[in-house]
Amino acid sequence: MAATLAAFTAPPPTPAASAPPIETPSVTASPAPPPGLLFTDPEIDASSGWNELNAKDAAFSIANGRLSSTYARKGSWAYAVHELPSPQAVVRVSGSFTSSGAGYFGWLCGDSSTGRYYGAVPQTDGSLVFIAGGYDGVKPLERYDNLNVALTDGQTTQLGLECVIDHGRLWLEVFLGTADPIAVHEEDVTDVAHFDVIGMYGESLQPPFATAVDDVTVYGMGGSTGAMSLPAAALATSVVDATPADCVEDSPTASAVVEVDCFLQDEGAGPELLELAQYRDPGQMQSAFDAANGAQQCVGATPRAAWQNGAVRCVGQTVGVRIEWTDGRSIVTGALVDFDGDVAATEIAWRALEGID
Repeated sequence: MAATLAAFTAPPPTPAASAPPIETPSVTASPAPPPGLLFTDPEIDASSGWNELNAKDAAFSIANGRLSSTYARKGSWAYAVHELPSPQAVVRVSGSFTSSGAGYFGWLCGDSSTGRYYGAVPQTDGSLVFIAGGYDGVKPLERYDNLNVALTDGQTTQLGLECVIDHGRLWLEVFLGTADPIAVHEEDVTDVAHFDVIGMYGESLQPPFATAVDDVTVYGMGGSTGAMSLPAAALATSVVDATPADCVEDSPTASAVVEVDCFLQDEGAGPELLELAQYRDPGQMQSAFDAANGAQQCVGATPRAAWQNGAVRCVGQTVGVRIEWTDGRSIVTGALVDFDGDVAATEIAWRALEGID
Protein backbone atom coordinates (compact mmCIF):
# COMPACT_ATOMS: atom_id res chain seq x y z
CA MET A 1 0.00 0.00 0.00
CA ALA A 2 1.33 3.49 -0.81
CA ALA A 3 2.05 5.71 2.11
CA THR A 4 -0.43 8.52 2.72
CA LEU A 5 0.52 12.20 2.94
CA ALA A 6 -0.43 12.21 6.62
CA ALA A 7 2.26 9.68 7.29
CA PHE A 8 4.88 12.14 6.11
CA THR A 9 3.40 15.27 7.73
CA ALA A 10 2.68 13.96 11.22
CA PRO A 11 4.15 16.21 13.96
CA PRO A 12 7.48 15.08 15.40
CA PRO A 13 7.42 13.40 18.79
CA THR A 14 7.73 15.65 21.79
CA PRO A 15 11.31 15.47 23.07
CA ALA A 16 11.80 14.14 26.58
CA ALA A 17 12.64 16.71 29.26
CA SER A 18 16.41 16.94 29.79
CA ALA A 19 17.87 16.49 33.28
CA PRO A 20 19.53 19.52 34.84
CA PRO A 21 23.35 19.57 34.46
CA ILE A 22 25.28 17.88 37.21
CA GLU A 23 27.74 20.19 38.93
CA THR A 24 31.17 18.68 39.22
CA PRO A 25 32.83 19.62 42.49
CA SER A 26 36.11 21.40 42.02
CA VAL A 27 39.17 19.50 43.20
CA THR A 28 42.03 21.39 44.81
CA ALA A 29 45.32 19.61 44.36
CA SER A 30 47.24 18.94 47.54
CA PRO A 31 50.54 20.82 47.68
CA ALA A 32 53.52 18.70 46.77
CA PRO A 33 55.69 17.71 49.75
CA PRO A 34 58.99 19.57 50.07
CA PRO A 35 61.89 17.93 48.22
CA GLY A 36 63.59 15.28 50.31
CA LEU A 37 60.89 15.01 53.00
CA LEU A 38 61.06 11.48 54.45
CA PHE A 39 58.43 11.79 57.15
CA THR A 40 56.90 14.19 59.62
CA ASP A 41 55.29 13.53 63.01
CA PRO A 42 53.53 16.66 64.29
CA GLU A 43 52.17 14.42 67.04
CA ILE A 44 53.59 11.05 68.00
CA ASP A 45 51.38 8.06 68.72
CA ALA A 46 51.73 4.27 68.80
CA SER A 47 51.50 4.05 65.00
CA SER A 48 54.22 6.66 64.32
CA GLY A 49 57.01 4.11 64.04
CA TRP A 50 59.07 4.99 67.12
CA ASN A 51 60.48 2.08 69.14
CA GLU A 52 62.66 1.77 72.20
CA LEU A 53 66.07 0.41 71.26
CA ASN A 54 67.54 0.10 74.74
CA ALA A 55 67.36 1.76 78.13
CA LYS A 56 69.28 1.67 81.40
CA ASP A 57 67.26 2.70 84.46
CA ALA A 58 65.00 4.75 82.18
CA ALA A 59 61.67 4.35 80.42
CA PHE A 60 59.88 5.64 77.33
CA SER A 61 56.20 6.37 76.94
CA ILE A 62 53.96 7.82 74.23
CA ALA A 63 51.16 10.07 75.43
CA ASN A 64 49.56 13.41 74.55
CA GLY A 65 51.22 13.40 71.14
CA ARG A 66 54.76 13.20 72.54
CA LEU A 67 57.54 10.68 72.92
CA SER A 68 58.54 11.05 76.58
CA SER A 69 61.36 9.55 78.63
CA THR A 70 62.09 9.51 82.36
CA TYR A 71 65.39 8.70 84.07
CA ALA A 72 65.62 7.19 87.55
CA ARG A 73 69.30 7.52 88.44
CA LYS A 74 72.39 9.56 87.66
CA GLY A 75 73.81 8.14 84.44
CA SER A 76 70.50 6.60 83.34
CA TRP A 77 70.13 6.62 79.55
CA ALA A 78 67.73 5.56 76.80
CA TYR A 79 67.46 5.25 73.00
CA ALA A 80 64.34 5.41 70.86
CA VAL A 81 64.69 4.87 67.10
CA HIS A 82 62.71 5.31 63.89
CA GLU A 83 63.58 3.58 60.62
CA LEU A 84 63.88 5.68 57.47
CA PRO A 85 62.00 4.73 54.30
CA SER A 86 65.31 4.33 52.45
CA PRO A 87 69.03 4.72 53.19
CA GLN A 88 70.43 8.24 52.90
CA ALA A 89 73.87 9.84 52.84
CA VAL A 90 72.47 13.15 54.10
CA VAL A 91 69.83 13.25 56.84
CA ARG A 92 68.38 16.27 58.62
CA VAL A 93 66.14 15.68 61.64
CA SER A 94 64.49 18.29 63.85
CA GLY A 95 61.91 18.37 66.61
CA SER A 96 60.57 20.31 69.59
CA PHE A 97 62.02 19.20 72.94
CA THR A 98 61.01 20.04 76.49
CA SER A 99 62.88 18.88 79.58
CA SER A 100 62.96 19.09 83.35
CA GLY A 101 65.97 18.47 85.55
CA ALA A 102 69.63 18.10 84.62
CA GLY A 103 70.71 15.96 81.69
CA TYR A 104 71.35 15.56 77.98
CA PHE A 105 68.97 15.03 75.08
CA GLY A 106 69.23 15.14 71.31
CA TRP A 107 69.38 13.31 68.00
CA LEU A 108 71.30 10.42 66.47
CA CYS A 109 71.76 9.08 62.93
CA GLY A 110 72.57 5.42 62.51
CA ASP A 111 73.43 2.53 60.20
CA SER A 112 71.38 -0.52 61.18
CA SER A 113 73.76 -2.92 59.41
CA THR A 114 76.52 -2.05 61.90
CA GLY A 115 74.39 -0.86 64.82
CA ARG A 116 76.47 2.31 65.00
CA TYR A 117 75.04 5.76 65.77
CA TYR A 118 76.49 9.28 65.73
CA GLY A 119 74.82 12.39 67.06
CA ALA A 120 74.81 15.41 69.32
CA VAL A 121 73.17 16.18 72.66
CA PRO A 122 72.95 19.60 74.31
CA GLN A 123 73.23 19.61 78.08
CA THR A 124 70.82 21.60 80.21
CA ASP A 125 73.74 23.72 81.51
CA GLY A 126 74.43 25.16 78.03
CA SER A 127 77.15 22.80 76.79
CA LEU A 128 77.00 20.43 73.82
CA VAL A 129 78.50 16.96 73.33
CA PHE A 130 78.96 15.08 70.05
CA ILE A 131 78.55 11.37 70.72
CA ALA A 132 78.97 7.93 69.15
CA GLY A 133 77.58 4.63 70.32
CA GLY A 134 75.30 1.69 69.85
CA TYR A 135 73.02 -0.67 71.68
CA ASP A 136 75.08 -0.58 74.89
CA GLY A 137 75.36 3.19 75.23
CA VAL A 138 77.42 6.11 73.93
CA LYS A 139 80.77 7.78 74.40
CA PRO A 140 81.74 11.45 73.88
CA LEU A 141 83.60 12.51 70.76
CA GLU A 142 83.91 16.26 71.28
CA ARG A 143 82.54 18.69 73.84
CA TYR A 144 81.77 22.41 73.59
CA ASP A 145 81.18 24.39 76.77
CA ASN A 146 79.44 27.72 77.24
CA LEU A 147 77.57 27.77 73.94
CA ASN A 148 74.97 30.21 75.24
CA VAL A 149 72.20 27.65 74.74
CA ALA A 150 71.23 26.90 78.34
CA LEU A 151 67.88 25.08 78.42
CA THR A 152 65.26 26.14 80.96
CA ASP A 153 62.92 23.66 82.64
CA GLY A 154 59.65 23.47 80.74
CA GLN A 155 60.96 25.57 77.85
CA THR A 156 60.40 24.27 74.31
CA THR A 157 63.56 24.09 72.21
CA GLN A 158 63.56 23.44 68.46
CA LEU A 159 66.64 21.27 68.04
CA GLY A 160 68.01 19.77 64.83
CA LEU A 161 70.87 17.64 63.57
CA GLU A 162 72.23 17.17 60.05
CA CYS A 163 74.30 14.03 59.44
CA VAL A 164 76.47 13.61 56.35
CA ILE A 165 78.57 10.60 55.38
CA ASP A 166 80.84 10.95 52.34
CA HIS A 167 83.27 8.10 51.62
CA GLY A 168 84.17 7.60 55.26
CA ARG A 169 84.08 11.25 56.28
CA LEU A 170 81.33 12.08 58.76
CA TRP A 171 80.00 15.59 59.34
CA LEU A 172 77.52 16.47 62.10
CA GLU A 173 75.86 19.89 62.28
CA VAL A 174 73.66 20.99 65.18
CA PHE A 175 71.17 23.82 64.78
CA LEU A 176 68.54 25.62 66.80
CA GLY A 177 65.25 26.63 65.24
CA THR A 178 65.28 26.15 61.48
CA ALA A 179 68.43 28.01 60.42
CA ASP A 180 70.72 28.78 63.37
CA PRO A 181 73.73 26.41 63.36
CA ILE A 182 75.62 26.27 66.65
CA ALA A 183 78.38 23.65 66.12
CA VAL A 184 79.84 21.14 63.66
CA HIS A 185 81.95 18.02 64.11
CA GLU A 186 84.11 16.11 61.62
CA GLU A 187 85.16 12.48 62.05
CA ASP A 188 86.73 9.81 59.81
CA VAL A 189 84.72 6.61 60.30
CA THR A 190 84.58 3.06 58.94
CA ASP A 191 81.41 1.84 60.66
CA VAL A 192 78.77 3.87 58.80
CA ALA A 193 78.12 3.54 55.06
CA HIS A 194 74.78 5.38 55.07
CA PHE A 195 71.98 6.30 57.46
CA ASP A 196 68.79 4.24 57.55
CA VAL A 197 67.59 5.03 61.06
CA ILE A 198 67.41 8.10 63.28
CA GLY A 199 67.23 8.11 67.05
CA MET A 200 66.45 10.19 70.12
CA TYR A 201 68.90 9.85 73.01
CA GLY A 202 68.61 11.08 76.60
CA GLU A 203 70.82 10.75 79.66
CA SER A 204 70.44 11.93 83.25
CA LEU A 205 73.04 13.97 85.09
CA GLN A 206 70.96 14.20 88.22
CA PRO A 207 67.58 12.58 88.87
CA PRO A 208 64.80 13.28 88.46
CA PHE A 209 65.25 14.05 84.76
CA ALA A 210 62.64 13.88 82.00
CA THR A 211 62.35 14.86 78.33
CA ALA A 212 59.61 14.88 75.71
CA VAL A 213 59.68 15.50 71.95
CA ASP A 214 57.11 16.11 69.23
CA ASP A 215 56.78 17.93 65.89
CA VAL A 216 59.50 15.73 64.33
CA THR A 217 60.50 16.30 60.70
CA VAL A 218 63.10 14.29 58.78
CA TYR A 219 64.65 15.06 55.39
CA GLY A 220 67.02 12.99 53.28
CA MET A 221 68.93 14.10 50.19
CA GLY A 222 70.88 12.20 47.56
CA GLY A 223 69.82 8.68 48.51
CA SER A 224 72.42 6.25 49.81
CA THR A 225 75.17 7.67 47.56
CA GLY A 226 74.64 11.33 48.38
CA ALA A 227 74.46 12.22 44.70
CA MET A 228 73.67 15.87 43.99
CA SER A 229 71.27 17.10 41.37
CA LEU A 230 72.90 18.83 38.41
CA PRO A 231 71.86 22.34 39.59
CA ALA A 232 73.26 21.65 43.07
CA ALA A 233 76.50 20.29 41.67
CA ALA A 234 76.87 23.37 39.47
CA LEU A 235 76.26 25.65 42.44
CA ALA A 236 78.81 23.80 44.58
CA THR A 237 81.38 23.75 41.77
CA SER A 238 81.15 27.50 41.51
CA VAL A 239 82.79 27.85 44.94
CA VAL A 240 84.95 24.75 45.37
CA ASP A 241 87.91 26.23 43.50
CA ALA A 242 88.00 29.18 45.88
CA THR A 243 87.06 27.30 49.04
CA PRO A 244 88.05 23.65 49.64
CA ALA A 245 84.92 22.07 51.07
CA ASP A 246 82.71 19.02 51.43
CA CYS A 247 79.43 20.13 49.89
CA VAL A 248 76.03 18.44 50.05
CA GLU A 249 72.63 19.28 48.63
CA ASP A 250 70.03 20.46 51.14
CA SER A 251 66.26 20.56 50.88
CA PRO A 252 65.29 23.97 49.43
CA THR A 253 63.37 26.36 51.64
CA ALA A 254 61.03 29.19 50.67
CA SER A 255 61.39 30.07 46.98
CA ALA A 256 64.91 28.72 46.45
CA VAL A 257 65.47 26.44 43.47
CA VAL A 258 68.43 24.64 45.00
CA GLU A 259 70.43 24.85 48.24
CA VAL A 260 73.92 23.60 49.07
CA ASP A 261 75.75 23.36 52.41
CA CYS A 262 79.55 23.18 52.41
CA PHE A 263 81.53 22.07 55.46
CA LEU A 264 84.84 23.92 55.62
CA GLN A 265 86.24 22.76 59.00
CA ASP A 266 84.93 21.75 62.41
CA GLU A 267 86.95 24.41 64.26
CA GLY A 268 89.81 26.83 63.74
CA ALA A 269 90.46 30.32 62.42
CA GLY A 270 87.81 31.50 59.98
CA PRO A 271 84.39 30.12 59.07
CA GLU A 272 83.22 26.54 59.51
CA LEU A 273 80.20 26.55 57.17
CA LEU A 274 79.22 27.94 53.78
CA GLU A 275 75.52 28.02 52.84
CA LEU A 276 74.32 28.80 49.30
CA ALA A 277 70.85 29.12 47.79
CA GLN A 278 69.95 29.87 44.18
CA TYR A 279 66.70 31.48 43.01
CA ARG A 280 64.72 31.78 39.78
CA ASP A 281 64.80 35.56 39.62
CA PRO A 282 66.39 38.51 41.45
CA GLY A 283 63.09 39.48 43.10
CA GLN A 284 62.77 36.10 44.84
CA MET A 285 66.41 36.28 45.89
CA GLN A 286 66.01 39.72 47.43
CA SER A 287 62.73 38.80 49.14
CA ALA A 288 64.35 35.76 50.78
CA PHE A 289 67.32 37.86 51.87
CA ASP A 290 65.07 40.58 53.32
CA ALA A 291 62.94 37.99 55.16
CA ALA A 292 65.94 36.39 56.90
CA ASN A 293 66.81 37.45 60.40
CA GLY A 294 69.43 40.10 59.87
CA ALA A 295 68.51 42.49 62.66
CA GLN A 296 71.26 41.49 65.12
CA GLN A 297 74.33 43.38 63.93
CA CYS A 298 77.69 41.77 64.61
CA VAL A 299 79.52 43.35 67.52
CA GLY A 300 82.63 45.16 66.26
CA ALA A 301 81.68 44.90 62.59
CA THR A 302 81.75 47.87 60.27
CA PRO A 303 78.13 48.46 59.20
CA ARG A 304 77.73 47.93 55.48
CA ALA A 305 74.75 47.19 53.27
CA ALA A 306 76.11 46.71 49.75
CA TRP A 307 78.95 45.45 47.61
CA GLN A 308 79.45 45.67 43.86
CA ASN A 309 77.13 42.73 43.03
CA GLY A 310 74.46 42.92 45.71
CA ALA A 311 73.74 43.32 49.42
CA VAL A 312 75.92 42.21 52.34
CA ARG A 313 75.59 42.23 56.13
CA CYS A 314 77.14 40.71 59.25
CA VAL A 315 74.68 39.01 61.60
CA GLY A 316 75.12 37.82 65.18
CA GLN A 317 74.02 34.23 65.94
CA THR A 318 73.27 32.32 69.12
CA VAL A 319 76.82 31.03 68.69
CA GLY A 320 79.23 33.12 66.61
CA VAL A 321 78.55 35.30 63.57
CA ARG A 322 77.62 34.97 59.93
CA ILE A 323 78.25 37.13 56.89
CA GLU A 324 75.26 37.01 54.53
CA TRP A 325 75.16 38.40 51.00
CA THR A 326 73.37 38.38 47.67
CA ASP A 327 75.05 37.98 44.28
CA GLY A 328 72.95 39.28 41.41
CA ARG A 329 75.20 37.70 38.78
CA SER A 330 74.16 34.15 39.69
CA ILE A 331 70.95 35.01 41.64
CA VAL A 332 72.43 33.43 44.76
CA THR A 333 72.34 34.18 48.48
CA GLY A 334 75.25 33.03 50.60
CA ALA A 335 76.31 32.83 54.23
CA LEU A 336 79.65 32.11 55.88
CA VAL A 337 79.34 30.97 59.51
CA ASP A 338 82.08 31.32 62.13
CA PHE A 339 81.26 29.85 65.53
CA ASP A 340 84.18 31.70 67.16
CA GLY A 341 82.66 35.04 66.19
CA ASP A 342 85.79 36.28 64.40
CA VAL A 343 84.31 38.95 62.14
CA ALA A 344 87.62 39.92 60.54
CA ALA A 345 88.57 36.33 59.60
CA THR A 346 85.08 35.67 58.24
CA GLU A 347 85.17 38.82 56.10
CA ILE A 348 88.57 37.84 54.73
CA ALA A 349 87.12 34.46 53.75
CA TRP A 350 84.12 36.14 52.11
CA ARG A 351 86.30 38.52 50.11
CA ALA A 352 88.42 35.58 48.91
CA LEU A 353 85.29 33.66 47.96
CA GLU A 354 83.94 36.52 45.87
CA GLY A 355 87.30 37.49 44.41
CA ILE A 356 87.42 40.89 46.08
CA ASP A 357 90.92 42.36 46.51
